[in-house]
Amino acid sequence: MWGLVPEHIEFSENGLTILAGVREGQKAGLFLDQRDNCLLVRQISANARVVDCFSHAGGFSISAVKGSVREGIAVDISEFAMEQARENARRNNVPDKIILRMENVFDLLEHLDKEGEKFDVIILDPPAFVKRKKGN
Repeated sequence: MWGLVPEHIEFSENGLTILAGVREGQKAGLFLDQRDNCLLVRQISANARVVDCFSHAGGFSISAVKGSVREGIAVDISEFAMEQARENARRNNVPDKIILRMENVFDLLEHLDKEGEKFDVIILDPPAFVKRKKGN
């Protein structure tokens, strides 16, 4: 192989267009083994209030809001991830259906709990917190 590696690669998945960053960020933002789970989230989220924790590029939350959710919230602490999620929401014509929050998930969940907030569907797909056995 030769040439330049593109900044993003566009994928089609379950009727969605998702940009995956391949040069920056902690991960690409698209996991092919989650394709069926993203579709399941869309199916079970009808008329639901959904929060996608550690959303990265928004795959789960965008899939959910393509269905008939009441409210969809995507949360990630990474500015790069939120920019990808914003662009993916735009590409899928749902920027007005999803709330993007660049915050620490743990702090946000604690705050929402204190406020008495409730969700019908909570998506938790965290990154690896310990990268190797020595880090335990």
